Amino acid sequence: MLWFLLGCCGFLPLYLFDWNKIGPQIPVLNACFPLGFLMIAAGTGGVLLAAPAKPPALWLQVLFYALAATALALELYALFFALPFEKTYVSAQKGTLVSDGMYALCRHPGVLWFAALYLCLWLARGQGLMLWTALAYTALDIVHVFVQDRFCFPKMLAGYEAYRQETPFLVPNGRSVRRALRRREAQP
Repeated sequence: MLWFLLGCCGFLPLYLFDWNKIGPQIPVLNACFPLGFLMIAAGTGGVLLAAPAKPPALWLQVLFYALAATALALELYALFFALPFEKTYVSAQKGTLVSDGMYALCRHPGVLWFAALYLCLWLARGQGLMLWTALAYTALDIVHVFVQDRFCFPKMLAGYEAYRQETPFLVPNGRSVRRALRRREAQP
């Protein structure tokens, strides 16, 4: 249960990181992002290792772990490679709006991969605590991106209001999928 709580508390440094981007911009507070990320990862690992499991058949475990690895790779891509890393996570300056690729599908694609990761981990392990972890962490992530979307990003990213008008919050729609595909075809 302590691991679960550690991961839940990991969202607090993420809020502090966002506040720093719109508030006083104290460079040392940029460390709050990796701190929060590590707390959530450690909490997840602790839950996976500490809680008793009732795993499904081996072939299902392999399938769900493979899907979890894919979701993790997509999450890491959305957070660290689809965004300009230096402006987003290192410098105290405001970030740059990204509205193509995954970010043409929806404004917060990382939430989709985050939820898929935790769903697959629960299915692979069959742990009751992992189910609660998946539900709680995903809910906390949705609240976090809601706060970012309403209060932080409009102040941090030029053009964010227009982006909000044309791109869905979390769930891609037909128009956003077509727009993402058109932008991808237009790139060399």
